[in-house]
Amino acid sequence: MSARGTGAKFKGKDMTELDEKTLPMAIGKVLELNNYSVKYGVKIHGAEVDIVATPQGRPFDATLYVEATVQYVDNTKYGKDATKFLLIQRDGINARCISVSSRGFTPDVLERAAASGIACLTYADFFSSFEKFKPYVDLISENAAIQALLETYEEPYFKDQSGEELATDWLKKWKVDQKSSPWLVVLGEYGTGKTALTQKIQSDWIGDYLADSSQPIPLRIELRNFARQFDARSLIHHFLDTNRLGHMPIDFVFYLIRNRRIILVLDGYDEMAQFLNARERRTCLAALADLSAEGAKGILTSRPNYFTETEELHVFEALYTSLAQNKYHLGQLDKVYIAGERSIDQLLEKYLLNKKERFLRDLTPEQTEALIKRKLRGDEAGQRIVSELLSKIFREELDGTRQSLSGKPVIVSYLLELIDEIRVDDNEEHASSLGEWQIYKLIIDRLMMRDLQRSPLMPPTDRREALQQLALILSRKDKAIAEEQDFSEIISEQFKPALRRLSGEERRAKQDELFQDLRGSATLTRTEAGREKIGWVFSHNSLREYLVTELCVGNMLRNSPLEAEFPITKPMQSFVASLSSDVAAKFLSTLSEQWSKRQSRNLGAYLSLGSDLLMRQEGGFAKALARVVGKPGGGLDFDGISLRSFDLAAYSDRKKAVVSARAASLVDVSFRGMDLSDSDFSSTTLDNVFFSETTLLRTNFQGTWVFECDFSEAKVDGADFRGMDDDSTFIVRQNGEVTVLTGAGAIGWLRFHGALTDEVNAFYELQHHEKFSIVYKICEHIADQKNSQLRGLTQRGAAQADPPFARLFVAALRSGGLIEPVRNELVSTTSEGRGQLTRMLNHDEMPDVIEQFLRSN
Repeated sequence: MSARGTGAKFKGKDMTELDEKTLPMAIGKVLELNNYSVKYGVKIHGAEVDIVATPQGRPFDATLYVEATVQYVDNTKYGKDATKFLLIQRDGINARCISVSSRGFTPDVLERAAASGIACLTYADFFSSFEKFKPYVDLISENAAIQALLETYEEPYFKDQSGEELATDWLKKWKVDQKSSPWLVVLGEYGTGKTALTQKIQSDWIGDYLADSSQPIPLRIELRNFARQFDARSLIHHFLDTNRLGHMPIDFVFYLIRNRRIILVLDGYDEMAQFLNARERRTCLAALADLSAEGAKGILTSRPNYFTETEELHVFEALYTSLAQNKYHLGQLDKVYIAGERSIDQLLEKYLLNKKERFLRDLTPEQTEALIKRKLRGDEAGQRIVSELLSKIFREELDGTRQSLSGKPVIVSYLLELIDEIRVDDNEEHASSLGEWQIYKLIIDRLMMRDLQRSPLMPPTDRREALQQLALILSRKDKAIAEEQDFSEIISEQFKPALRRLSGEERRAKQDELFQDLRGSATLTRTEAGREKIGWVFSHNSLREYLVTELCVGNMLRNSPLEAEFPITKPMQSFVASLSSDVAAKFLSTLSEQWSKRQSRNLGAYLSLGSDLLMRQEGGFAKALARVVGKPGGGLDFDGISLRSFDLAAYSDRKKAVVSARAASLVDVSFRGMDLSDSDFSSTTLDNVFFSETTLLRTNFQGTWVFECDFSEAKVDGADFRGMDDDSTFIVRQNGEVTVLTGAGAIGWLRFHGALTDEVNAFYELQHHEKFSIVYKICEHIADQKNSQLRGLTQRGAAQADPPFARLFVAALRSGGLIEPVRNELVSTTSEGRGQLTRMLNHDEMPDVIEQFLRSN
């Protein structure tokens, strides 16, 4: 039953909780958020009206006169308010009179008010009248693709540590559970139906909202459209602009989000994150956490590899712990920076690190069979063909086991759609096993043949090559949809010989004909990115990823690697890993030949693309990698290469490696746990590279730029960091503490641990001494007090951690002339000591006495 007209429940709360003071304020707040200027308790003709609201920027809209009451309005109560309203109406001004009750009205009152031109609304009615979601609701209801999905949707299961439950049933309970975690992350491999699930709950929950306005309405946002970092405001602005809701004030929308009248459904975090570095991803997550801090509730979908690394969220964690212990002096700008980072980490810790995670699994064999029978009802031969084909689709795992892919909704749906094409050619059926490459090739082949039947003038090879180029374009950071201009560029290049033979007018007509033909390809679907921006995307991301992979592999086999940059995803790596043995061998050997020539800087993308394939080679990853990038005299050669998203820590069967990566660019690369002694990273850009637990003895980092790299527990004795960029930053984790180091602090850490560096103030080096906190606290106490108790300095506070060390330090200060004894076991700074200690505490200038003491202790 709808809450409208009942006054029963709203926002999950009984409206009787509003009292005489809070009800007018609640009404006024809603009006202010919708661009009204609000005044309370306005005297008109000797009577006081609770609220007068004047529209701002809308000169022809009526002024609102509102009476608010927590009573159930009967004729007696209504008569008092009606008198005020009649006086206002008599003046003939442009006014609208409204009576708002948190409890409701009698039928007699509603009848009398209607005849008098007075609106009677419950608070729920009043609030909901500003929720102008109808254009958005109509947009979803009219979406043919969503309606087609609902007709054949097979309910998937969550299966994880929390149990096994139907996803939509569990989500419906989570939606109304006020005690549940505000953010839910739905994880799933490619093709498990994450996007379909978000479309399903979007449709279902909009239906719930229409039936009962106390239910929250879902706002579904595709994060693929955000190839750059976003903040909360730009996220919501984008949704409103592209879903016919540009008329809604954004501040009012945020009010609805904070009050959980809206649930955010954010689909495809992984598709956005693949374009962003760690800092940008952190900014986006902080925006989501910021929304949560205000009360928002939301769902985030992602492929799992983007949420398994804690580093994703803990870029600057625990920095504040060490700083709070006064180990480091901070200037005012530093304090502002640290405060900002602390607030982000607190938000992430509270709202995202404690998020709820559910894993969406492939369909069970029983579900797959039920879906096949439902879709192919009465077609027993078709059911048999699809079932047999699905039973042969496997992925080879690293441990030698085979994982069935027969339950992937994306594969099942394509085979069901293509049954007529498949049944006329059963050659594929006799294969003993199909991998991901083979099954997607089969799907693309059949879609190309379907297009050939529709349009026999374009050969399948030409269409496929054009679609490969389109897939490459749609893999770029700045392209969410393909527009006519994108097709035009592909056509001009792909069909250049044929177009060259035509006259100007004929050429334009032919280009238009080719555009109409290509955009109708069976692999594509039409989409809207706003009222005036219409384009095309691939019907599933995995088709786009396969076509890009097919293009890349084909070019490599022809000894012509792509120069265009493209992101590497897990499905793309999995496609390459499932190449037939002869094609895989040729791919790796050609990559090795190209690597030795080093004519393309983009070869690193191909290496990342083939990482899973390397894992499966005879002899293991280390030998396979050495065959591709090994130097004749031994070691691995990455000189001048741009390498992204590559895990050399998988070099586990041979931990020792001499790496040469001079003038290279390494982003999101891991060397964790390896021995890289005598390697060379000079003049290289290192962005989010993991050197944690590595041995870097005598390794060359001269002139390198280091950005947010992890050197936790790395051995850097003898490593050469001279000339390291001044803006370099990296992370170290030691003894349970995490510290972010930058500039002089980073150089000091390296120097303290035995690395060769540029000269740096001793303070920045010795602040990393394990007992520096004791030294700093004692100096701080002495500088702050006129006289200090000797026992307190050596036995209390930080000194409790090591009293003998504290006594030795105080003795060194005394013998160095920085402090002197006074009466009754008290000490005080000397005039020279006060100046030196002040310079250390305020300007990071360490006195010689303290430097010598720390170096010898």
